[in-house]
Amino acid sequence: MRWSRFRESLRRRDRLSFDNMFQYSKRHFSAIGNSELVDGFEAVMLAILLEYGKRIEKLEEDAGHNVGRPPRQRWDQALGER
Repeated sequence: MRWSRFRESLRRRDRLSFDNMFQYSKRHFSAIGNSELVDGFEAVMLAILLEYGKRIEKLEEDAGHNVGRPPRQRWDQALGER
């Protein structure tokens, strides 16, 4: 694995966070496989960012905030979805 030396240099707590981060990307393997991105690393990073974004939205929702986020309808329009 190309990240093993980096991972091993992390503190134990950070290593666990690093491992969890890559576990998040596994939730989106089908999307990664279907993406037209040339670089697989980009697709994995986007999957990780997607999971973090979902976690942030959930935290904001739980806290009763809708900070800095446009209404869902506008997000869907921006993405070309309906």
